[in-house]
This record gives sequence, structure tokens and C-alpha cells, in this order.
Amino acid sequence: MSRHEGDGVTRFTHAHSLRLWFSTVMAFVIATAMLIAIGFVAVPVASAATASFAQCNADTYPTGAGYEVNCTVTVVNTITAAGAESSVVTATACLAAAGVLPPAGCTTATTSSGELTTTISQCQGIVGGGGSNATCNVVVSNDVPADSPTSAVSVYQCVGSDTGGGGTPPDCTPSGSTVTAAVNQCNGSSTGGGSTLACSVSGAVTAIPLSIQQCNSSANGGGSNVTCSVSVGDDFAAPGVLSISAPTGPVSLGSQLAITTPSSMSGSLGVVTVSDQRGGTTTWTASVMSGAFAPTTGPADPASNLSYAAGTITVSADVVATPVAATDLTEDSTVVTGASSGFSTASWNPTITVIVPANFAPGVYSATITHSVA
Repeated sequence: MSRHEGDGVTRFTHAHSLRLWFSTVMAFVIATAMLIAIGFVAVPVASAATASFAQCNADTYPTGAGYEVNCTVTVVNTITAAGAESSVVTATACLAAAGVLPPAGCTTATTSSGELTTTISQCQGIVGGGGSNATCNVVVSNDVPADSPTSAVSVYQCVGSDTGGGGTPPDCTPSGSTVTAAVNQCNGSSTGGGSTLACSVSGAVTAIPLSIQQCNSSANGGGSNVTCSVSVGDDFAAPGVLSISAPTGPVSLGSQLAITTPSSMSGSLGVVTVSDQRGGTTTWTASVMSGAFAPTTGPADPASNLSYAAGTITVSADVVATPVAATDLTEDSTVVTGASSGFSTASWNPTITVIVPANFAPGVYSATITHSVA
């Protein structure tokens, strides 16, 4: 190997080998970062189709004297961010002689539906012969998107009940007299002498309209006891988001010999994905900005020499994505725009090209490219 110097350029030659292991290489390494822009979900409107559930009513349970009834319905209604509706109902029904408590005579069943369960009927017109106990509960949990509208849980409760005298005073919270209320409970019940009545409703609002009928016209014989409750709660999911992801590890554009004329180097960055989970009609803009390609010491290759081409974009349904060429990444530059009519994703593997100036010093140059979406 010999060394020659002239016209300001240092060259290395090797007389009998084509191997380039001795040549100084210049490697451009790209590390990526990402930003996430938070959006908000469009609240879907519940469909008209709903399901109903009934148990422990006079069609299947006794109307005579001396029974112990314990029945509970737990309903979990779900509306996803995409608007899909479903419900899961867990029902426990217990029937035994008065004073024989659960788990005697109990059965439990769980059913699922592709509809919301909004109408519930339980413990209606049963055990009216005296000396009976009816304890019935309804628990409704609504899992819904953030910002779902709510309505009041109106109550019609304890009207015309506990009129026989000789028992403890009725305990009904809250009171209410709206016949078309969401909760119609404990009306015309426990009217025999020496009876007790305790009924309650908790949960002031509901994101899903409900109709609950429970413990009406029941346990009207003397010495009977009615204890019934309704609980309604809403669980609001986090808002849907607009986000972007990109490779987080180092990516190499390759290497070349130091030369005396301008040149360029190109390489794939890796898959970049925009996910739009806001729902509804939305638009977004993906942008890129880069720092200069800098060596350990010496002049850097400025970001104005960088270009970004998104290339082919793979999209899900409900989105149209359009690439926008960017030839200077010094400032935030638009690289892809999107228009979505629902929940969607768009992905691309961009090509990064960097212009290497003439006579650029050998070395390892690196830069950070930052993606963002809004």
C-alpha cells in the first residue's frame, strides 16, 4: 500500500488487491423518535335493538305463603369506542322455605348478548300468602366511551306499600312518584300486618337508558319482609387517541468511500404507523423533522440535505392517506395526510435520502428524525 498526496486530496491505493478494508468509510446512522398527539373519541349512538331479562316472577315462582326468595341480577353493558354493543347477565335465583337462607335452593347462570340489556323484571307479584321473605337485587354497570351522555335515574318506589301496620316503619331511599321512572320498585308490596319494607336505589345517572321493575305487588301477607335494591353505575373508558409509531432503534443508511464529488445515500427507515382511534370523520397530518447528521468532531451535514419519501401506504378501511414529498427536514415537514371516516390505521416504510457534500470528511455521522401527528 502506498500513500499519495496532491491537489489537496489524500488517496490510498493498493497495488495488488481490490479489497477495500483499508478505506475509511462514512456511515450515516439514523435514530428515530416519535410524538403522540392525543385526540378525543366520537361518542357512538346506541342502537335501537336492546335485550330484556326476567326472573323470579309470578310466572315461575310461587305466590303462596312461607317462602324464602333471594334473587340477584348483575348486568354489564358495554359500548366500545367503535360503537359495538354487548351485555353479560349473571343471574342467581334462590327459592326455599322461609328462614332457609342461600346457598340452599340456588341456581346461577351467565348469558351473553350482542345487544344491551336495558329492561329487567324481577320478584314481581310473588309470595303473597304471608310469612315470606323476598330479598332481590339488581346491579347494572355500563362500560361506555368517555364523554357519553347520561340521563337521570328516576325512581318510583314504595308507593302504596307497608300499609298493614304493626311492623317497622318503611325504609325507602330515595322516594319517588314518577310512574314512568327508570326504576319502579317496591310498590304495592309488604301490605300485611307486622311486615317490614326496605328498598333503595343508588346511582344518580346512567349512560344507557334503563327500565327496571322489581319487588312490586309482592310479599303482601302478614309477617312478610321485603328487602330490595337497585344499583346503577357508569364506567367511562379513556378517550380514543390519534397516535404515531416509528422504529426506536438505530437505523443505518449504509456506507461509502470518501470522494471528491457530491453524492447521495438512501435507505429505508422502517415501518411508520398512524393509528386513528377517535372515531367519526377526522383528518390528520404526519410530519417529520430532523437534526443535522453530525460526526464526533467536525462539520455536520445539515438537515436541509435530507429528503423523505413515504412511498406506498398500506391502509385499513375508512381512511385515505396521501404521501407528500419532503426535501428539507430542517423544520417540521408534512410527509403524509389522512382523512378517516372511522377507526383506522395507515402504515408506510419511508426512504430517507441524504446528500453528501464533496470532500466531506470521513467519519460516522448520525442524526435523529422525529415523527409527529396532529
